[in-house]
Amino acid sequence: MKTTGRDIDSLTKKFPDYIDQVKQHYRWNYVLFILESSSFCVSLAIFSQDTILPLLVSHLTQHPFFIGLIPAINYLGFSFPQILGAYLVQGRQTRKEVVIKIAIAQRVATLLITLVVQTIPRFPASITLLLFFLSYTLFSFTNGMIGPPYSDLINKTIIYNRGMFFGIQTAVTGIVGFVVSLYAKFLLDSFPYPAHFHVMFWVVFGISLLSPVFISLFRETPFPEIRPFERLQTFLSVIPSILRNDPVYRNYLVGRILVGFAFMANSFYALFAIQQYDLSIGTIGLVTMVILISKSMMGFVWGWLGDRFGYKVVLLGMVLMLFLQAFVALLIQSPISIYIIAFFIGSILSATWVSDPNMVFELAPPAETGRYIGITNTLVGPVMVFAPLLGGVIVDVFNYNALFLISMAAAGAGFLYTLFFIVEPRRLRQSE
Repeated sequence: MKTTGRDIDSLTKKFPDYIDQVKQHYRWNYVLFILESSSFCVSLAIFSQDTILPLLVSHLTQHPFFIGLIPAINYLGFSFPQILGAYLVQGRQTRKEVVIKIAIAQRVATLLITLVVQTIPRFPASITLLLFFLSYTLFSFTNGMIGPPYSDLINKTIIYNRGMFFGIQTAVTGIVGFVVSLYAKFLLDSFPYPAHFHVMFWVVFGISLLSPVFISLFRETPFPEIRPFERLQTFLSVIPSILRNDPVYRNYLVGRILVGFAFMANSFYALFAIQQYDLSIGTIGLVTMVILISKSMMGFVWGWLGDRFGYKVVLLGMVLMLFLQAFVALLIQSPISIYIIAFFIGSILSATWVSDPNMVFELAPPAETGRYIGITNTLVGPVMVFAPLLGGVIVDVFNYNALFLISMAAAGAGFLYTLFFIVEPRRLRQSE
């Protein structure tokens, strides 16, 4: 059964010829999206804010603040340029050209990170740490800028069964990431520091070069609804009126911001387990493997649930798992807890990948998808930046248990708000 979103139903009524043309290239673009995301996920698997990068930074400094700075920069870089990325494609009938240019910039950032890692131990740790965070900021910035045009390209290309598409994409990228994690574990266990990082990051850079090639092969159908080009000031000035006049979208945005605080502990679980239970560094590789396996398996589950019952269900499942992982960290005083938590982390990653874009796709007017994506990620992003930094402060001032308890409370509040105040988009479609 083919399930379409509220936005595609609207486009089918207004521009049936456009939808017919998109359908002609559906399978071709579907496969290319999977291949492209698989090649890019190699970078994300190694540049993991939950495992590999915290381990790298822990060799350069022992201060927990800098561990929390990794996800903070990731979320800040992902959120801050979103509006700029949305602006770059506003008024355009196509998005592929913009996506390719930003993708090339991402590869440059990947190369810079790889080169910085090669300076270990040739440069003082403080200099390497500074250069790492500068290059990682550039990587995160380009990763954020590409978000709206890339998501809008998916939105205008994958026009039905989007939940399962994101589920399959998550599963395939998880399998690729699993292979990468096996390779990472082999390097971490077999080679001394910093040789394992030197080799690891060069391989990541080489594979990441495939991504722009796949993007160049996309077959994009020009969007039929032409909007006049807006100056940046005009483009930004519309945002307050959107938030005032669209209460359904506003409630979703508030709920998603609230849920963001529950992520404050995610970057600390693995390091807590290693310190608490005296586990080997190679455990990081095993934890990464569990994260990627659960991410792959649960991608199918979340995709099926989203297509069948709507994406609010997926969002609720994600928040519930944020609650459960903190609960497990507090309750189970055993090394096995880190693997249970790793399962939840992977499940949360795949749920986020399925629910976040699809909720916005169906809540936004079809011609405004990029702008709504930019608004969402820009406003949610600061919370995702602040939360892990707050987590580091809590660990410094109190302890890990306090961090897990506060994260659990935030998840509980987010679950209740989502349940009672966020509207499932399919209910809106039924009333139209």
